[in-house]
Amino acid sequence: MQNSFLTSLFLGLFLLLSCNKEDTLTHKATNGGILSLLMLRPVDSAGRLLRGIYLYDLRSTPPQLFTTDPFLNYDWSADNRLIYWNQQNSRAYVKQLDGREKELTSLRNTPNDLLSWSPNSQYVASVKRSARLIIVDPATDTRILNIENSDIQRKISDSQASWSADSQKLAFVVQSLSSSFKLIYYIDLATKEVVKPPIPRSENTFQSIGWSSDGSHIYYLDGNQFFSYNLQDETVQMLVEEEERVSRVSYAPDYSMAAITKIDLENNQQTHIVDLNTQQTKAVINGRVRDRLAWSNDSRKIAYNVRNSGNIQVLDLDDPNSTPFVVYQLQNQESFIRINWIGQ
Repeated sequence: MQNSFLTSLFLGLFLLLSCNKEDTLTHKATNGGILSLLMLRPVDSAGRLLRGIYLYDLRSTPPQLFTTDPFLNYDWSADNRLIYWNQQNSRAYVKQLDGREKELTSLRNTPNDLLSWSPNSQYVASVKRSARLIIVDPATDTRILNIENSDIQRKISDSQASWSADSQKLAFVVQSLSSSFKLIYYIDLATKEVVKPPIPRSENTFQSIGWSSDGSHIYYLDGNQFFSYNLQDETVQMLVEEEERVSRVSYAPDYSMAAITKIDLENNQQTHIVDLNTQQTKAVINGRVRDRLAWSNDSRKIAYNVRNSGNIQVLDLDDPNSTPFVVYQLQNQESFIRINWIGQ
């Protein structure tokens, strides 16, 4: 009887400690955040797949369906609101976590390739390649700026727009009407002026535009090289070795760091975290990351999925000894398309 009691006691203590360790690791890796997952998931016994945005509370399972509206593109604000474009009726909607939503009539019948919230959640930029750039205030449902190709005598060439950390500037890419050269412009919301900084023009497509946290530098990919442009002294600095190739850059919300994907001569990929103030780098992920990785709103964690892996993982950047922690494993027939982090 005594042996049975001791056995049960030790087994209970072992299970309790195991659960506490698991809970501690989960809390350490996630801090109670929620991931937005654009996924295909089976919805019936026949294996019919449904494409939608699922919300996955990292403290629970499984992902919960949030919307299946026929969106072309979408973005999450820092205060956890979703803006998405409905392809069927050519309208944009803002949806809250509790399910309430409203149409932005200021974007009605203006198809776009990109929707982007400002960091302070006050503005939304809508970009249509080769056509226009619109900035709206969702709170009042009014247009702040509407820039057409004819307004700047340039063609808005790419579906990208990058907000400065203070939400007062928006960088975008244009192309000459008479050549293939690309230029980086930015809008100053305080003056409503379109500014052309003397960043060297490029025959490549500028990609992955970002800002320094104080707004003094603009970062960008030109081809496969990662550069910093100083707006004060008008100098350009290459941020990686000349022989290194960079295919993708993803900036932390506060622009303190960036995750860059480096490609070696054998086309192997590795993700590095770059401190944008010191330019120090640290390799954190081996393998090809599917789509883009997601930064938490506090800029301290990243979530990602390595291609050919069924795992969605989180890495805590505050802990120098942290290793990737699996927070979700794709189930049978599930496929992952895009990931965003909402909440902290």
